[in-house]
Amino acid sequence: MDQIRSPNEPENDAATAFGEVRAEISLLRRAVERLTDERTAQPDYAPSLEAIAKRLEDVCVWAKRVSERPKRMRTPPARKRQRNPCEYDAKVAPARQYTAI
Repeated sequence: MDQIRSPNEPENDAATAFGEVRAEISLLRRAVERLTDERTAQPDYAPSLEAIAKRLEDVCVWAKRVSERPKRMRTPPARKRQRNPCEYDAKVAPARQYTAI
């Protein structure tokens, strides 16, 4: 593996050493370039995360509204009463009079 060199080749040793250093520097340069390419090639997730955060906030507001209402207020008759109370009372009131007797 080791080559036998003659003592009158000192310039060749320096040239070989510089060649090896040059190869290592070239290898490091390519590695750094690849790292920067990978870093710039990553997608920007900020818009997606902002949209998800907005939807999550909307769901939290909805959940809070639902949790504050009693269960009986979410029944279909209660919803009809909330939409148009006069119309609901006009239809239901006569039926209540007859059933109360």
